[in-house]
This record gives sequence, structure tokens and C-alpha cells, in this order.
Amino acid sequence: MRLGETPTPFDLGKIDNLEMSMTVLTSPGCNMSVHMGIERNIFHIANKNTLPTHEKLALKLHRFAAKTTQNVNPIVQYFTTKPTFMMKRILKKQLPNDSYVLGEEDFKRLLKEEPQKFKNLSHNELINQPLPRITVDIGRL
Repeated sequence: MRLGETPTPFDLGKIDNLEMSMTVLTSPGCNMSVHMGIERNIFHIANKNTLPTHEKLALKLHRFAAKTTQNVNPIVQYFTTKPTFMMKRILKKQLPNDSYVLGEEDFKRLLKEEPQKFKNLSHNELINQPLPRITVDIGRL
């Protein structure tokens, strides 16, 4: 698919087979894409006993989206995302150390300036809070 082309409609009868998805945004003339909303499909999870499942898909999906975006818009060199704590942990573990910039200082400042925003959160709620963006050099994937 090229920039401006209409995508092929997805067959909703096969929704259970969609294991993971995310949204990718870019614009002509922009050297960056935005990846957001990565998630496992709840229908696939509900049928995990009858459908194949795969581990460590997040980075593979980011990599596929980044490379596909470059095919559509060749000037794109980076993708950026605002991960949750869990996704940050996954990305930091799986990305080469010199391939990304992590905007963690903004989050540390927010914790100091607005601690009340986080003090009543459960552990699960805290680890799923959005973090400042991570910018990844697509050429290093």
C-alpha cells in the first residue's frame, strides 16, 4: 500500500485470528511515525486454547510497522511511542541500547511535582501509566 491508497477492508469474521494490533500514524514530509495502542486482541486471548499464540510479538510488530512505514514514506527515520511501564520494560530489554532515546526525566519530574496523582494507584494501575515518549532509530531495528 502507498500513501493515499485505500486499505483493503478487514474481514471481521476472522477477528479471533488477529492476535495483536496497534495504530501507526505518519504524514508526508515528516521523518517520524507514531506507534500507539498496541494490544493483544481480547477475542484471540479468549480462544487461546484453540488458536496459536506467539510470545514477544510487541517488538516484532513495532519493527514491521516501522519498516512498512518506511516503504510508504521513505523519509521516515524514527518512530516514537508513549509506552506503559510494562511496554517500556519490554522495549528496553529487546532494543539495542544505542537505538533509542527515552524521555524518562519528564516522568521523574512529574512524580516529584504531582505525587498525589500516583499515590492511590494499585501496582497494576501504576505499571500501566503512560510514560514520556521513546524515540527509536528504525535503521537500528
